[in-house]
Amino acid sequence: MFLFWIGMHGTGMGEDVPLPLALIYECMAYAVGWLLFPLIAYYLCVHVERADQYVRYIVAYNWSSVIQNGLFFLLNVPTALGLMGPNARSFFGLILLLYILTYGWFVAKSALGLTPQRAAIFVAADFITSMLWERVTDWLVSGG
Repeated sequence: MFLFWIGMHGTGMGEDVPLPLALIYECMAYAVGWLLFPLIAYYLCVHVERADQYVRYIVAYNWSSVIQNGLFFLLNVPTALGLMGPNARSFFGLILLLYILTYGWFVAKSALGLTPQRAAIFVAADFITSMLWERVTDWLVSGG
């Protein structure tokens, strides 16, 4: 799915950057991004006295990511085939994002036995981490 995404949206790097170098950079950025939230989640688990349930949460979180990526993949197929315009893609993408945030809240609440408010903190941390990492990688690609 990651390579499909790059195929649809490009690497974000200039055309003067060789494709193998761009792919290496994208894979490294993806790997770091993939590791960031689990690291933050560990410290959140320690803070809310749920460190003993961290592995259970991360396993559930990772499996929920498979579902999330599959749903976004299914959303991108009609767009890639020209069957859905950008406005429809944005509308359905927003609905999907709300569903995924809600599902992430349910996973955090259930796997860690948290109150609704504390589960929301995990979801917010995940979302903010993702957005910040995307901005950092965009900044690096643009030359800093």
